[in-house]
Amino acid sequence: MAALIGVAADGQAALSFDVISVKPRDPKAFVLPTSICLNGYFRSYNRGIYNVIRQAYDLRSPQSLELERQLPDWADSNKLDAFYDIEAKSQTPVSEARCWLMVRSLLEERFKLAAHWETKEGSIYELVIAPGGHKMQKVTEADTERGLYFTVNGHSRFPPQVPTSALLGITMTNLASQISSSAPDGLGVIDKTGLEGLYKVNLAYSTNPLEYSDPDLLTALQKQLGLKLERRKGPVKHFVLDHIERPTLNEDIR
Repeated sequence: MAALIGVAADGQAALSFDVISVKPRDPKAFVLPTSICLNGYFRSYNRGIYNVIRQAYDLRSPQSLELERQLPDWADSNKLDAFYDIEAKSQTPVSEARCWLMVRSLLEERFKLAAHWETKEGSIYELVIAPGGHKMQKVTEADTERGLYFTVNGHSRFPPQVPTSALLGITMTNLASQISSSAPDGLGVIDKTGLEGLYKVNLAYSTNPLEYSDPDLLTALQKQLGLKLERRKGPVKHFVLDHIERPTLNEDIR
C-alpha cells in the first residue's frame, strides 16, 4: 500500500511560502544548527538536508534510518557541502503543522524532492504493561508541577526553556514515539498499553550501559515505569525517497 506525501492531512494541497531563500552554508560563519517553523516563517541554518527532510516529514526510527540510506552521495548527512541556510516566509501566519507542510512544498520545489509511504508487514515493538502493573501516575486537572523527565545518555531530551505546562506528563503514544529511536534493531514502537491520557514519567536510560550509569532501555522501562517492549509482526510504514536533486539557489530574503 502506497500513499503520496505532498498532501495535507485535511485533504487540501499544501501551501507554499511567498518568499524563499536557499544558499549553501557559509563555511566562515560560526552558526549553531537551528531549525524553526512558526507563524509562517521557516529558518534552517547550518543544517544538513537530511535533517530538514526528517523534520518536515516527522521521521522517527526506522524511517529516519531509511531516509539516510536512500540519500545520494552529495546529500550525505556527514558532508558539510550538503548543509544549507534556508529561509522562507509567508505573508499570513499559519499553524506550526501547516508551516512544516509548506517546508515539504519548498523541498519539492527547490530540491525536486519526491517521496511516498509504503506499508508492509514487518517486525515492530509493542509497548505493553509489564507483569505486576505499571508504576506511573496519571496527570489530573489539579496537577500544575512538572511530571515529565526524560534522560538519555545523561542528557535531558527536554531543555530547561520548555514551559512546565508542556511537561506535566506524556501520552503513551508519544512515549512510544520518543523511545523508537533507541529501540533494539532500529525497530519502530507502537503503543499497546491501553492507557489513555497523560502520565507522569521519569525515564532515564542509556544506549551504552558500559559508558553511562543508567540502564539500557528495556531494563529502564520495566524497573522505572512498569512497561516492557514485546517484539511482534505488524504493519510497518516505510519512507521511500523517489527523487532529490541539488537545490536551485537564490539570494537572502530582504
